[in-house]
Amino acid sequence: MSTKEASSFMSDEAGKRRRKTGLLFFLAALLILLFTISENITGSGNESSRLAVVQSLVDHGTFAIDKSIFRTVDAGKLNGHFYSDKPIIFSAWLAAVYALIKNVWMIAFKSAGHTVIYLINLLGVSSFTLALYALFRRRLGHINGNNYIKEALAFSLIFCTWIFSYTVSINNHTVAAFLVFLLFLLTEKYISKDASRPKMTAFCAGLAGGFLCSVENPVGGIFSLAAICCIIVCAGEKRGIG
Repeated sequence: MSTKEASSFMSDEAGKRRRKTGLLFFLAALLILLFTISENITGSGNESSRLAVVQSLVDHGTFAIDKSIFRTVDAGKLNGHFYSDKPIIFSAWLAAVYALIKNVWMIAFKSAGHTVIYLINLLGVSSFTLALYALFRRRLGHINGNNYIKEALAFSLIFCTWIFSYTVSINNHTVAAFLVFLLFLLTEKYISKDASRPKMTAFCAGLAGGFLCSVENPVGGIFSLAAICCIIVCAGEKRGIG
């Protein structure tokens, strides 16, 4: 075997070990989430308000939450009907997840409430936790170092911070954390000197920023504004304006 072939073989073996390690950590993260996700709602009005919209949209075809089984103080009255005061984008996403659950597993809030809440939490919220883990690990891939340490850092991000405590309940903060980091990566990619398809990157950053504003307001708006300013300044420099 030549030196070049040996080097290629060692590189392939290292890649296989890296992917195997990553898969094991990812499965461990998924397993932890499967056993820690709550099938109940907390005593605050946040979850009840969102779930009321979810049920009303799918079961009754309306944003009005009058007929929902979930009672909440986080609502307002308009034209004789009560509506949630929570940002609608995240609730609409959870409603899409509930519609999928209802049509695939044939269960609903009234027939299997706890199971539905668990599945909505798993598919609609915890999925973003796993996506954040994958994004962070991918970003660490650009840094030289031990792969086990990189996996441990990505693992720590979601299990040693508030992200994990928020993940076990239906809330918008986990989604916001994912969008913040996604927006950071897109902005970083745009301002890099060797950026490819900058227009598409800026467009995706704009989408991520818009969703972030709608999910986490007003803090999400601050992050989005900062990212937009970076992109605008960088765009000017690339055109020789700045």
